[in-house]
Amino acid sequence: MNNNILLKGVAFAAMAVGALLMGLKVWAYWVTNSVSVLSSLLDSMLDVAASAVNFLAIRKSLQPANTRYRYGHGKFEAIAGIIQSTIIAVVVGYLFFEAVQKIWLQEATGNPEVGIYVLIVSLLISLLLIGAQTYAIKKTGSLAIRADSLHYKTDLLQNGAVIALLYFAPNNYWLDAIVSILIGGVILVSAKGIFKESLHILADHSLSSEEHEKILTVINKHAKTKGYHKLLTRFTPNRVFIEFHIELDNSMTLLEAHTVADELEDSLLKIFPEAHITIHQDPV
Repeated sequence: MNNNILLKGVAFAAMAVGALLMGLKVWAYWVTNSVSVLSSLLDSMLDVAASAVNFLAIRKSLQPANTRYRYGHGKFEAIAGIIQSTIIAVVVGYLFFEAVQKIWLQEATGNPEVGIYVLIVSLLISLLLIGAQTYAIKKTGSLAIRADSLHYKTDLLQNGAVIALLYFAPNNYWLDAIVSILIGGVILVSAKGIFKESLHILADHSLSSEEHEKILTVINKHAKTKGYHKLLTRFTPNRVFIEFHIELDNSMTLLEAHTVADELEDSLLKIFPEAHITIHQDPV
């Protein structure tokens, strides 16, 4: 399957699944009045919003480079990551408020069996979606899909915890509130990771030191290179950018110098298949 079609299909599926789960949990919260179920509902509302942002960002990021965006549109996925993590922080803040209010008002939970059935169905649907997302991530390395998948993996943990709570302690409002706060904390930690990685991409963070070593090994291994300088790297979710100068014998012809550069580029593309590589040839 074409990677672009795969990304769009999985992004649309995530949006549809999020909307379905949100509808189920609205009914479950209305019946149970459980703040833990509310935490799961808010997470699903977040999933719908994030998946919609992802879908639009992925469609934009897959557009080819043009005269306005000469390096492509890959950073749109990072913008989606920033938006998602910000939404997460706001939603978790509201969840904490509801949990404290639950304790203060000592509100009991009703009809726990309804919440259990709904969350079991939600858990199974989320598992199917995560399977599709995992496949897409392996094929494409998409940051937006990985961020979206993280939401649904968190949803698994959340649903499992709330199911256990509704089954073993349905009327314990203290435990209900504490579980929802713990789940909110887990979500915040996940959001921090997404925000940090998205910020790195937008700020043109360089590749890791290990990846730099791979580049230098290729340069130094070539028999005709005398050295290098000005190695610059950055990355987006679907592309790596590498730029450097190589030092060559000043008696080389222009054709020989370009042949060396082409050979270096071919070697680097074996390590970084989606890389955009710019090599300058300087005489020693």
